[in-house]
Amino acid sequence: MSLEKRHDWWRVTGHDGTWLIPDWEAVAADYDAAHLTALGYLTTAGRKLAAAGRMATRL
Repeated sequence: MSLEKRHDWWRVTGHDGTWLIPDWEAVAADYDAAHLTALGYLTTAGRKLAAAGRMATRL
């Protein structure tokens, strides 16, 4: 992940670890779209989503 996003995401979430960003080009090789419900967006937008170990991602 690029370091310029790491600082911004840390300010929003307080997470001081590794951030993961999905490889959307690889996803696009097998799928036409990724869908999210309104409730899914409202409950995850701006939040840290835990991943393996101390890694995290955001919507």
